Amino acid sequence: MDVHAPVSEIMTRVVAQIEPTASAEEAARLMRSRHVSGLPVIGSNGRLVGVLSEIDIVRGIHQATGAMSPRGFLDIVLGSTPASGGPGLLESSRARLKNARVSEFMSDRVVTVDPDTTLREAVRLLRQHGISRLPVVDDKRRVIGIVTKSDLLGAVEDRPSRSRGGLTPAPRVGRAGKGTAAPKGPTDPYGDI
Repeated sequence: MDVHAPVSEIMTRVVAQIEPTASAEEAARLMRSRHVSGLPVIGSNGRLVGVLSEIDIVRGIHQATGAMSPRGFLDIVLGSTPASGGPGLLESSRARLKNARVSEFMSDRVVTVDPDTTLREAVRLLRQHGISRLPVVDDKRRVIGIVTKSDLLGAVEDRPSRSRGGLTPAPRVGRAGKGTAAPKGPTDPYGDI
């Protein structure tokens, strides 16, 4: 796909979203059921007010309970049996997840794009801000789609993403066979990004 194509050609149009007043547990369950790692947070007026990621939830639990980072899963499991008779780390983490609101964990500094933003610009924004997703918003800041790193990589590789359903990928030009080098230049899907 051309890196100058608009994100509207690859964005996911049916976007799982959550309200800021929902519990962090509801958000985590929604992420798990939809197989996503983040959600746009939509205010009562239907406009984007933030983004919540799995990492935001883990950080929020860590700050409240002392649970370790995602790498520290064993710390949570091993610390789940309290030695002092009080609640263990796992129980404390679950309680925080259940009682915290999305608004407590979400990031309200959201980088967004409009539907006409090019794929190249979307990649630049993801890299510049160190993020994994870009909500696509209309002129009233209502979410009309989302573009993820995975969507962009799929577009560059000319393969359909799961979120784009039955879209047929463009034929690959100059696919390298065994013992041959991939052509460089305009036919190289990675050469222009």
